[in-house]
Amino acid sequence: MSKNRARLKKLIALIILLVFAYFLKDFAVTFFASKPQQPSSSLEKSAISEILIKNDKQEFSLYKKGGRWLTKKAGEEFQADEEKISQIIESIAVLKKDEIVSKNKNKHEEFGIGNQTITLKSGGKSYVIFVGDSAGITKNYVRIDDENEVFAATGFDTVFADTDFLDLSLHLIKDENFITSVTTYLEGNTLSLEKKGNDWKIEDRTAKKDRVDFFLNDLKTLKAKDILKKQENYLDVNPILSIIIKENNKEKNIGFYSQNEEEYFVRINPSSYDYIVASGFVASLKKEEKDFFE
Repeated sequence: MSKNRARLKKLIALIILLVFAYFLKDFAVTFFASKPQQPSSSLEKSAISEILIKNDKQEFSLYKKGGRWLTKKAGEEFQADEEKISQIIESIAVLKKDEIVSKNKNKHEEFGIGNQTITLKSGGKSYVIFVGDSAGITKNYVRIDDENEVFAATGFDTVFADTDFLDLSLHLIKDENFITSVTTYLEGNTLSLEKKGNDWKIEDRTAKKDRVDFFLNDLKTLKAKDILKKQENYLDVNPILSIIIKENNKEKNIGFYSQNEEEYFVRINPSSYDYIVASGFVASLKKEEKDFFE
């Protein structure tokens, strides 16, 4: 009788162990299958030296040189838009295969995979990202290198909409906290803003801080429509608007020359470039004294 009880106990223990193992197996399969694969986890962002963006209409080469990202326009080197580049690199670095839609290589065309590619070069290796059709508001279908899996990913919806990757910021101000004076010359009138303590002064009057902040922000965020290599002795007329900015005891002199009703030619000293800026942006910089008090 005791032997039967012992056998029964062993049998029950075995059944419990098998049931536990069965559910543990299912849990493990579900747990590990649900973990999205991150194909770019080994990618060292700091080691990326070149990015090639290509589709059937255009091709852009972005490359790192002397710690800066550069690109070419008409054979000339220009600073590239590092904000756009950082967004592309970050989107690739965080890629996850958590929305796989196909593993069939014969269906790549159905998802628009083929003509649009982003190629990264890092540490002597190349990584190719194929970007397909839209898969939602901010998502696209994506494939990596020679893999057959197509999955949905964010961060690539505007890459191929850009017409260039030039850095079109004028970089007039690095940090507004270190600006000590801004002087404008407009149609024979001079306006000088000077930082004294925490206040901005025009002669002996204290300007409204928010008005000055808006003005400095307009200068800091000013962007061009186009950028040109500086041509010496190109200008023989006086600018419509001149602005002198003093930051960290260094002066930057900016001249705005009217080209037509829609744009201005802008020259900055010191700078290696000239710019074309839309008239609407320049209009916001044409300040009078009353603009800082009313």
